[in-house]
Amino acid sequence: MVGPDNPITRAETAEIIYRLLEAGMYARALQSPFPDVGQDEWYTQSVSYLANIGILKGYLDGTFRPGNTITRAEFATIISAINELPQTKRNAFPDVEGHWAVGYINSVAEKGWVSGYPGGAFMPENNLTRAEAVSVLNRMLNRRIETQDIPAWTSGFDDLPADHWAYAAIIEASYGHEFERKPNGFELWIKEQD
Repeated sequence: MVGPDNPITRAETAEIIYRLLEAGMYARALQSPFPDVGQDEWYTQSVSYLANIGILKGYLDGTFRPGNTITRAEFATIISAINELPQTKRNAFPDVEGHWAVGYINSVAEKGWVSGYPGGAFMPENNLTRAEAVSVLNRMLNRRIETQDIPAWTSGFDDLPADHWAYAAIIEASYGHEFERKPNGFELWIKEQD
């Protein structure tokens, strides 16, 4: 089960981003800067590391609230920060004007990593789903496969039908593989990675 339409939490997001970063930060345990992130939680190291390098911020009361769902605006801010994107004022979406994360949202939209809903709205305060998180990260990492090129050796997930809008993105992120880049920019998988 992958739960593609389930919201993703702040702790889960921290763990995903942490794993995408270069190795080397794993050796040294860091003290959590947040009173609600205990030293022995599964997400402590990821939250602490990302907070220490300025990628994650807490709330005004100093808490992190790891079990809270993450909003689309918060996720866009993290993606912008880890890539050190300059904030831009050119609004990509009609509903982000005046929002606290407008510059971050616009910076990742300019890269083509986030998109709006049908009708063009970004809905920055909506909870981010697991499928949306995977799709954004795949775009950021230029990891793309067309559905018709997904190899038969992938088993998929019980709750992810092949007609789900993020099917290819989730399969792409779920299997280690070697690939060649097709002329259209998508991947053609050569074999499963050991």
